[in-house]
Amino acid sequence: MATTAATRKIASPAQITRAAKSNIAFSLLCLPAERREDMFSFYAYCRVVDDIADNPDATREEKLVELNGWRDVLNGVKEPVTEVEIATIHVRDKYDIPNEVFLELIEGMLMDLDLVRYETWDQLKQYCYRVASVVGIACVTIFGYRNRKCLDYSVNLGYSLQIVNIMRDIHEDFVNDNRIYIPQEDMRAAGYTEDDIANKRYNDAFYRLMNQQYERALYYFEETERGIPPEDRTNMLSGRTMSRIYFGILQKMKKDNFRIYDKRYALTQAEKLLLLGRAFAARWIIG
Repeated sequence: MATTAATRKIASPAQITRAAKSNIAFSLLCLPAERREDMFSFYAYCRVVDDIADNPDATREEKLVELNGWRDVLNGVKEPVTEVEIATIHVRDKYDIPNEVFLELIEGMLMDLDLVRYETWDQLKQYCYRVASVVGIACVTIFGYRNRKCLDYSVNLGYSLQIVNIMRDIHEDFVNDNRIYIPQEDMRAAGYTEDDIANKRYNDAFYRLMNQQYERALYYFEETERGIPPEDRTNMLSGRTMSRIYFGILQKMKKDNFRIYDKRYALTQAEKLLLLGRAFAARWIIG
């Protein structure tokens, strides 16, 4: 969702979340009402800072001013003024979410301003942690975990979701922002080049590269599923629904032999409603 600075200042967290029409927003429907509204507030924060970093009409300096403004709000240097700022601080304090979680997301946005290539998976993993895993940490806190192992679960969930996003958006990221998130060492090992991306080439190197990324994503999905403490399986239904949506997208890409240059992979509304129905059924049966 692209928004202007003016729009961000007047939109409410719920308006921002619903307008995004994202998989995350969809998965929140299985939360109890109060926690769902609080998740709207947190998601709105994530959406706003992401829009700042991706705003094509703003200069790097303008983006820095806005992101640093958010940092000042989070650090108490500046009073929260907008509805989203006020709601973000309220949710942070209500659930005692570490301020570092919010600041790490800003650090991830700053990486997007300057870093358009990643040499290794370890380097990309740091980016994924900042833009996805810290989101998961805040989410499971709002969901209400009992066992702190849920924090590890949320970190791995962030890695798996971000890898799927990177796989399906390779050409879009390259054309729009000159970004290649797939590690350069992986591309060299597969023999796939930037020229191949620019020209949307399907070749043996492409399939080697995609299968390698698929295996990495699959590993983190499996770690995610193994990492849910039994006592938290009900509380984590929203996160598990999100995991299943993205796992479904990953499997669609694999089954279709990764035709990522021809289509944008997503679950249909019916497929997502089925997953949501299962989540509601599980909550009713268990709870």
